[in-house]
Amino acid sequence: MKDHFYPSNRVSEGVTIKTSPIYEHYFEGRKPSKAQVIQSIKRGLSGGFHMFEITWGENMVTLDRQAGGRWAGWGWIKDISGSDLADQFNREAV
Repeated sequence: MKDHFYPSNRVSEGVTIKTSPIYEHYFEGRKPSKAQVIQSIKRGLSGGFHMFEITWGENMVTLDRQAGGRWAGWGWIKDISGSDLADQFNREAV
């Protein structure tokens, strides 16, 4: 797998960087809930994005809506797993 670097100027919670094909959302302060992470992803979906990086401190969940609408996910934010989110989105046909 090839590494990619997407420069951003993340500042605080609620700041979303839309300079690349990846929807990035950085949570600052306390750990985001699963509902907050899902809400952030759904905002990106409504903006037409298919790849997501949700970050809290040094922790990151990455999701990719692949061809055919299937989700793949990896990474962790405490007990929130990218793989579990992808499985949930696949079951719910998000």
